[in-house]
Amino acid sequence: MSVPQRSSDATSLDSSLEVLLEALKTGENGNEKEGLPGKRQWKKELDLGIDYLINAANRAGLKCRRKVFDICFYNSTAESDHLLCNSNTAEGCARCCIPTPTVCCDLHNPQDFSSFSFMQSKPPAQLQCSRLPKYTCERSDYNLHKALQDWCEDKTAAIFGWAALNDLGPSLLMTNALLDRIIDCAHHHKIHTTQDLRKETSWTDSEKYGEEVVAIIRQHAAPLPSPFNTIPLRSGMGLLTAANTPMPSCTYTIHHVSKHV
Repeated sequence: MSVPQRSSDATSLDSSLEVLLEALKTGENGNEKEGLPGKRQWKKELDLGIDYLINAANRAGLKCRRKVFDICFYNSTAESDHLLCNSNTAEGCARCCIPTPTVCCDLHNPQDFSSFSFMQSKPPAQLQCSRLPKYTCERSDYNLHKALQDWCEDKTAAIFGWAALNDLGPSLLMTNALLDRIIDCAHHHKIHTTQDLRKETSWTDSEKYGEEVVAIIRQHAAPLPSPFNTIPLRSGMGLLTAANTPMPSCTYTIHHVSKHV
């Protein structure tokens, strides 16, 4: 009588599962020696069961995630008592009987897991804000600071109510650091539009209230410096003296050159 030969896939599957079983037993025995029976300690190394679960598709001969669950949670050694519950039928108790799953895992039945797949879009890269040098505050900077503070108080009271303004202050809408950043950028003329405000401050409410803030900046910020250099004129007396001074006469001498043949 010939003994049927097992396929190479089944042999490699058993070898992979045996390696996983031995590794799990070794881990449990190591914990028992340290006085922690049946408990796993936190390690820097990745747990072998998790490694097999994540890389089941790359494990030669495994190619199944359900097998990893069966071994790690001892599902293969579980015994059903549905025959003891109802001995009148050969199938036993229909309620206690453990049915065979129709879907194995995402590796064997990928079509049944298509609804769980998703494509996470990468958020757009945030624009880098400008690096501003140190400066000395001018009168326009103080005026802008006062105007923005008044606007923050009025807007906070209008949106959240006077109680929120009294308890939390105008920082509920715009923090002090954000307010200082706007003044610094306005001093160096970095904010002209709502997009500039969003880029320089990363303010989450710039789309809602950016136009109002930009209007306040245009009203109180210092004007742009002129690109032309101005040279002070001389006094009127100096101009008259220079205008009345006669120009020196020039004498030209014409030399005739005779041509010799």
